Amino acid sequence: MKQKSLQLVREMRGIPFFLLREYLEELGGKAVSENLVEGPGWSVRLTRMEPFRLGSISVGQTRLEIDIEEDQVDDFMDGFPSKPCGQEVEILSFKKRD
Repeated sequence: MKQKSLQLVREMRGIPFFLLREYLEELGGKAVSENLVEGPGWSVRLTRMEPFRLGSISVGQTRLEIDIEEDQVDDFMDGFPSKPCGQEVEILSFKKRD
């Protein structure tokens, strides 16, 4: 039987694009291209977004589209909150794939 996969979409602020890619590599991924990192049971497409602006302050934002096998989600997501400079991020969408 084929493993069920999920697609998660997250937006992160305050962590540079290059550093997010490095974090994904530390989680066991390999950079396939500048915007795509693949790991065991998951892949993440990173997209630079318009900076978040509050008055004269500008903070970079990155959108992560995560395709992941259901049994990998907990371990994978546990890797993000422990990283420095990040903020708690919300899951913008969550859908199961067969």
